[in-house]
Amino acid sequence: KYGAYQRVPVSTNIYLGKHITWTPSLDLELWTYGQTINRTVLESQPEKINTVYQNGFKPAWDAGISNLLNTKIYTDYIFSKGPFKQIRHVMMPSLIYNFSPDISQSQAYWKTITYNNQPFTYSIFEKSILGGPALGKQNTLYLDLQNTLEAKRIKTTDTGRTETKIPLIQNLRVSSSYNFSADSFKLSNVIVSARTMVFKNINLVAGLELDPYAYTSEQIRTQTLCWKVQENPRIKTVNVALNTNLNPSIKNTQGVLTQPQWNMNLGLNINSSQTTEGLITRTYATVNAEFKPTPNWRFNLLTGYDFYLKQRSYTTLRVYRDLNCWGASLFWVPFGINQSYNFAINIKSSMFSELKINRQRSWYDAF
Repeated sequence: KYGAYQRVPVSTNIYLGKHITWTPSLDLELWTYGQTINRTVLESQPEKINTVYQNGFKPAWDAGISNLLNTKIYTDYIFSKGPFKQIRHVMMPSLIYNFSPDISQSQAYWKTITYNNQPFTYSIFEKSILGGPALGKQNTLYLDLQNTLEAKRIKTTDTGRTETKIPLIQNLRVSSSYNFSADSFKLSNVIVSARTMVFKNINLVAGLELDPYAYTSEQIRTQTLCWKVQENPRIKTVNVALNTNLNPSIKNTQGVLTQPQWNMNLGLNINSSQTTEGLITRTYATVNAEFKPTPNWRFNLLTGYDFYLKQRSYTTLRVYRDLNCWGASLFWVPFGINQSYNFAINIKSSMFSELKINRQRSWYDAF
C-alpha cells in the first residue's frame, strides 16, 4: 500500500478594535492513492458483500474554514478594609465557528449500497494507510468561557508592607457547542471544570457535565430544552480529584536544596455518573511513593483502594539498582489477575539496549 497526503493550513490574526481578536483560517487537505475499493451485493448472494480492489490514480480533497473570536475582560474589586486589597476577575470568552462542506458523496468518496434491506455506507479509501475525506458536513458553533480569580493581599512586617498575589481560582471553564447540521439534539452537553490550590499544597480539580434537554417521567430524553419546561439541567457526570505531593526539603552544608530521598503522591478521586438506576458514585484513593535510600537504589510503589468495590486497586512495585555500566530492574504485580514479575539486567548504553538478561513469569495463561 502507498499514498500521499498534503495539508495546507492558512490563518491570520485581525484586531477588531483594541480588545477583540479575530482569527480566520482555511484548511486544505489532499489525498492521492493508486488503489480504491468498490463494494457490491450480488443478487445470487444477497447476504454477502463483495469487495473489489480497483487500481488507478485517484485524488481526493477536503476543505474547512474556521473563525475564532476571543477577548479578555478584567474586573477589579478594591477593598479598603479586610485582609485583601484587591480581587481581580479575568474572563476569557471565545467564540469558534467551524464549517466544512459535504463533498464526500458528490465526489463519490463515500458510496451507499443496500445490504439486508438497509443502507450501508462505506469509503472508497476505507483501508488506505492515510485515511481520506470525512463523511458529512460540519457546521458547528463553539462557546468557551474561561475565568481566573486572583487576590492581592497586604502583609505588614517589621520592615514594612508587602503585597502577595494569591490565586483563588486558577481556572473555571464553561463550554458547549451547537451543531447546525445535526438532525436532532443540536445543543451539546454543557461542560464545567475548575482547578485551584487548597492549603498551598493540595491541588483540587472538579468537573461537571450537564444535559440541557428535558426528560419524560419514563426517563426518555426529549428534544425540548429543560428551561422551556422550567426544569433544571440533568447532571450526567461529576468528578472531583484531590492530589498532594509530600517530600522533605533537605539542604546541604551550603544551604542549597538537594534531591529528596523519598517522594509520595497521594490522590483521592470521586466520580459520579448518571445511569438508569440513578446517580452512582465511585470513590478511590491512590498512593504513588518513591524511595531512594542511596544514589544507586530506587524503589517505587503504586497502589490504591476502591471504596466502591471494596478492594485494592492495581498495585505494582518497581526496584532499580544502578550497576555503573549495567542496570538491574524488577517489576512486580503482587495482587489480582495480572499477577506477574519481570526481572531484567541490561547495559545502560542505548547502543547496546538489546543486550540484556530477562526473566518474567505470569500467574495466568492464554485460557
